[in-house]
Amino acid sequence: MKRREFFTLLGGGAFAWPLVALAQQTAGKRHIAVLLGGLDSHDKEGQAEVAAFEEGLKQAGWNIGENIEIDYRWPGAAPENVRAAAKEIADTHPEVVLTRSTLATASLVSANLPVVFTLVVDPLGSGFIKSFAKPGGNLTGFANVETSTGGKLLALLKEAAPALRRVEFLFNPATAPYSDIYLRSASQAAQTLDVDLKPTPAANARDIEVALSALASEDSGFIVMADISMAAHRDLLIALAAKHRLSAIYPTEAYVPTAG
Repeated sequence: MKRREFFTLLGGGAFAWPLVALAQQTAGKRHIAVLLGGLDSHDKEGQAEVAAFEEGLKQAGWNIGENIEIDYRWPGAAPENVRAAAKEIADTHPEVVLTRSTLATASLVSANLPVVFTLVVDPLGSGFIKSFAKPGGNLTGFANVETSTGGKLLALLKEAAPALRRVEFLFNPATAPYSDIYLRSASQAAQTLDVDLKPTPAANARDIEVALSALASEDSGFIVMADISMAAHRDLLIALAAKHRLSAIYPTEAYVPTAG
């Protein structure tokens, strides 16, 4: 399948979902796979994304069970589970794969399958494409973060909490290898805003609890990086922010409903 055989359509919720269309129809059902990195099957956000995706497909003339079959994988955020799900998908040889997150996409790079990626922060730096103008290869999709986002998040947090002096930037290195993009612009903004910014790697819930408990102070806060691992712990992050009375800013609206 060639790149020109794809077109995109906007989905629902906080993310844009690509809808796969084939330029030339052939007999039988088409087989596509979806690797939902960062989500498990009980995640309400994930269910909303899938519903928007399937509705868009339906509007484009693709009906599940009639002319298309979709193989979903819900691996959660654990890197080993995402990679295992990617291998399962590769073994089924779908005609195209829709991936969600940098980790999910990276796990399929060597599979030699057509891939449309979403929620990828740095497709160029990650080696998924050769350039934005001419991606090349068999991967294409959407980059969802502009490089100045880190600084903008810090500026917004400082505006909301002017007394802020210490800020920790939370991320999991295993699922956010692009962290330098955020931290570079955030560090530049920190100098102007008179804020002590600290990158804080956190691989699990315990790491998050330790970091935020130590941070507890009225002049302290934290920023959550766009990272599937952090999203998997969003309830914990919100609870700890409230418990320790910390100023906080999150990457997407998905964190808001859980705050009640």
